Amino acid sequence: MDRKVIIAGFFPPPITGQGLATQRLGELLHPHYDVECVNLRTDEEQLDLRLKGRLLHKVKQYRSAGQRLKQALDHSPGATVFWTAISPQFFGHFRDLLTVLPTFGPQHDVYAVVHWGKFAHLFKSASTALTAQRLSKKIKGFVFLNEDRSEQCAPWISSDKRFVIPNTLDSQVLCTKQEIEAKFTESNHRESLNILFLSNMIQEKGYLDVLHAVQLLRKESAPIKATFAGQWLSTEDKNAFDHYVNTHGLQHVVSHAGIVTDRAQIKALHLASDVFILPSYLIEGQPLTIIEAMNAGSPIITTRLGGMVDMITENQEGFFVPPQSPSAIAEAARKLLHSDTRQNMARAARQRYEEAYSAEYVTRQWRKIVEG
Repeated sequence: MDRKVIIAGFFPPPITGQGLATQRLGELLHPHYDVECVNLRTDEEQLDLRLKGRLLHKVKQYRSAGQRLKQALDHSPGATVFWTAISPQFFGHFRDLLTVLPTFGPQHDVYAVVHWGKFAHLFKSASTALTAQRLSKKIKGFVFLNEDRSEQCAPWISSDKRFVIPNTLDSQVLCTKQEIEAKFTESNHRESLNILFLSNMIQEKGYLDVLHAVQLLRKESAPIKATFAGQWLSTEDKNAFDHYVNTHGLQHVVSHAGIVTDRAQIKALHLASDVFILPSYLIEGQPLTIIEAMNAGSPIITTRLGGMVDMITENQEGFFVPPQSPSAIAEAARKLLHSDTRQNMARAARQRYEEAYSAEYVTRQWRKIVEG
């Protein structure tokens, strides 16, 4: 317990994939080191993640967060720092330069944890290239979620400063082997294929493509049921979703579970599902929901974009589909109607989780960095 580790980032609430990953990092390292967590999230962000404007107020909030970090660093010279909130966005980048980067001194080894798929864009853009290089010189290392994200930054960050450590899961959503075997048994006795979409209800995440795929499958009388779970960002989107369900007579096939923040409930949703679908056409980093699904023994249907390309292997743990292609989603789901195909992929998905995303594996990688 002699070593001190400071984790500076965005912690829940609200519950986001990045926030959960940051919180989980603290849980993994706490048994081995003296861990201090510094929440850089502002009060304003806790109230409304989509709030825009009020620039001066935001600047004050971010400066306050930077001061909290500086106090923690001043009290812990020599601590290893994991900065998990580094931004790939234009305004977020300059926020980091003005409020976070000045707090780091030579007495700390600082590692930036990159959760985003577009981080390399900072070095490519004329407006941020110079400042991104300045930032990288002050950071001892960068931790990426997968090899693809790391290689994208190779022209600007040397190999000795790049590390690859994936996300892992909190204990509340971990599934035991007994729970998974019970899921397989129930699935084999059930007539319908249960699919799950779990994400914020943002069109770019592909929920409408899943809904349209369900309609295509129902038109051919395929035995399928779909559960959607996540927060609506607009009443118009919700109304359009409900209208489609009602118009096409999908009321007994499609359900929406609303906002799900309870981790035990998320686990239950995965265990009740036969396949997880996230056909996002955003450049995702490494969606925790896909790791959750593999942990629960669910085959994956997703797009070959961002971090997803490294998470599964085609025809082993799941299928890749083109963005915005309900027909391709329907075709992939149709293959999983066959119980042998579904169970073989389900077991491969669970094995993939154990080998690449388990807490034991991930903890070892973090400890290698702390202990040099």
